[in-house]
Amino acid sequence: MGKVIDTGRLILRRFTLDDLQAFHQLASRPEIIRYAQSTSVASLEEARELMHAAGGKSLLMAKMKMPA
Repeated sequence: MGKVIDTGRLILRRFTLDDLQAFHQLASRPEIIRYAQSTSVASLEEARELMHAAGGKSLLMAKMKMPA
């Protein structure tokens, strides 16, 4: 999966194709992506293409750790 950064409260890692559905939900909302790209994605295929174009370089998945 590559490098994972664990801050104690968050886990940061690169997006993978397993995250495609979640990535599409984020990237299709203009209010979320307005600072990252010019237009939202309209389909899962567009989201996949965007993930592939980034090559895993700049797209990070952040997951909050739940208290034990």
